[in-house]
Amino acid sequence: MIKASIFSALNFSPIVALSSCNYTSQTKAPEDEIRNSKNPNTSNTLNKKEDNENLNNNPPKSDPTNPESPKTNSKKDDTTTQTPSQNNHSSDSSKNPQKNQKNESMSNDSSNNTIDQTEGIIPEQDDIFDFSDLNNFKLEYDIDSSFYKGIDAISARERLRTLDEFKTLIGYYSSISQDIKNKYDITIIDLDKIQEDNLNGILSNIKIKFQAKNNTKHFTIKTIILKGFKVNQINEKNNPKDTFLSPKSISGPLSKTFASLVGAMLMYNANINAFNQLQNKEDGAINYETIEDFQKNSNYFKDQSIRLNQALKNSFFDTINKDNNNPEFDYKILQVKPDDVNGTLGIQVEIFDLEGSQHKSSRIQKEYTFNGFKKLTDQKVKDFINFTITPESLKDVVIKNKYIHKKFKDLYNENKNKKERVELNNLFDQKLLNHLKKSIFKKIMISFINDDLYNLTEQITLDKIISTKTKYSIYPFVMNFSNNIIKDFKVYFDYDSSRNEQLVKFDFKFGLIPFLTNSFTNMQEFYNSNSSEIELNKTYWFSASKLNE
Repeated sequence: MIKASIFSALNFSPIVALSSCNYTSQTKAPEDEIRNSKNPNTSNTLNKKEDNENLNNNPPKSDPTNPESPKTNSKKDDTTTQTPSQNNHSSDSSKNPQKNQKNESMSNDSSNNTIDQTEGIIPEQDDIFDFSDLNNFKLEYDIDSSFYKGIDAISARERLRTLDEFKTLIGYYSSISQDIKNKYDITIIDLDKIQEDNLNGILSNIKIKFQAKNNTKHFTIKTIILKGFKVNQINEKNNPKDTFLSPKSISGPLSKTFASLVGAMLMYNANINAFNQLQNKEDGAINYETIEDFQKNSNYFKDQSIRLNQALKNSFFDTINKDNNNPEFDYKILQVKPDDVNGTLGIQVEIFDLEGSQHKSSRIQKEYTFNGFKKLTDQKVKDFINFTITPESLKDVVIKNKYIHKKFKDLYNENKNKKERVELNNLFDQKLLNHLKKSIFKKIMISFINDDLYNLTEQITLDKIISTKTKYSIYPFVMNFSNNIIKDFKVYFDYDSSRNEQLVKFDFKFGLIPFLTNSFTNMQEFYNSNSSEIELNKTYWFSASKLNE
C-alpha cells in the first residue's frame, strides 16, 4: 500500500498533449521503458553483496568443493536472480548509440547478475505482462502548489531528495486512477539522477517504477518531468553573488591527485554524517576518515602538506566580500563531476545570503570546471600502479582448504611428468574457482611505481583499499575494487625449462574502469562509469612440487 506523502501538497495538473511541448534533449521525456525482470525483489544498487560461500574444512555433504561428496546438479535454472543496475550516462544515449548499446547490456554472470534499466528484456511468449493500461500515463506535469511554486528547481530537488516520502509521492498524482494504484506498487528510483533546469524551473529524469502486485517479476519504468518551479527573474549580472567566488588554478600536491579522490572528499566534508553510514569501517580499511585525517594520511602521500579535510574547498575558491569583517555571503558545494580520464573536476556550488546580509538577492547556483589533475589512461595506469602476490602467499591460498589442496595435489601427481601446459579450469567446479579468485584477491598487494605523491609506507592488500560498503575505493582513485575486477581467470600447470620443474600458474586480467561521469553527483552512490575498461594482464605462480609438502 502506498503511504501518504508530500505529493498531495504538490497537486500536479497533467499537461494534456505531450507532443505540444518543446524541450531540449536534456529535458525531453523519453519513451516508455518496459521491463520484465525475473527477480521479484529488484534493487537499484550497482553493487551486489558478495557470496558468503562457506568453503571451510567441514563442508556439507553436497559441497562441490569436496571431491568425496555426492555430486549435485550444478546446472543453473532460468530464473537466475537479476537486478537492474544504475546507469549514469542516459543523457548521452542519443548522441552515441553505439556506446549506449555497449553499456546497456544484460549479464547473466553469477558474479554480477545485473540488467541495465535502460535495456528491455524480451519475455518468453507465455510470460508477457500487459502494461497497456499505462500507455496514456502523462510524462509531463505542472505543479500546482504555492509552496513549490515559490522555490526554484535546485531547492526543490535538494528538498525532495532528502525526504523518504519522495519514494512514494508518485502515488498521489491526481491523474492516477485507483485501479492503477491497486494493480501496481509505485515508487521512484534513481533519486540521485534527478536533473534540474533552474533557468526554466524544471525537474527532469524522474523515474517512476510500476511493479505488478500480483506478478512481481514484471515492472515498467516511466520517466517524467515536473514544471513550474520558481524562475529567478533577477539579472545575474546585477546579483552580487555572481562575483562572490573567484576560482583558483590547481597547483601543488592537489595537481598530483586524481579528481575522483578529491571530489569524493569534497562531498564527504560537505555531509560527513551521511558518508559515515556508507564507509567501510573494518580494521585497516583506507576510508574517508583515514584520508581526511592529515596526521594519518602521511601513510598514503609523500607530500604531508596535502589537506583533504574541511579546508579542501578553500583550495578551489577565493571569496570576495566587500567587508571581510562582516561577510554577507557564503557557499556550499552541492555536487561534483570527476573525470579521471581527462584529469578534470566539475564543482557545483550554491551561493546564499548570510543572516544579516543587506542585499537579500536570490541564492544562485554556479558550476566551475578545474583542470590539471592526474590522468588515468591505459599507459599511465601501467606506469603508476602495480599488483603483486608472492609465491608463498599464492601457495597458502591453495593449501589452506584441504579439499582444494587435495584436488591440486591429485592433478599434479597425474601430470607432473608432462612438459606441455595442462589446463585445469575445466577440471574444477565453478564454485571452487570463484573461491580461489576471492581468496587470491585478498592476498594481492597494491603499490605505486615511483609516483611523486602517492605512497604506501606499509604493505596493503586490495581488500584494505575498499572504502565503502558497496566495494568502492576512494584511494588512490574512485573505482570498484571487489573481486569482480579479476577477469579471464585461468589455472594451469606449466613446465618451466629454466627451473626444470612444473609450476602452478594463475593468469587473469585486472579490469580497471576509471571514474568518468557526464553529470554531477553527490558521490554517495556510484554508477557505471562512462569510460572504457583498462586491462592489466598478470601471471602469478608457485612451484607445483610444494603441493606434496
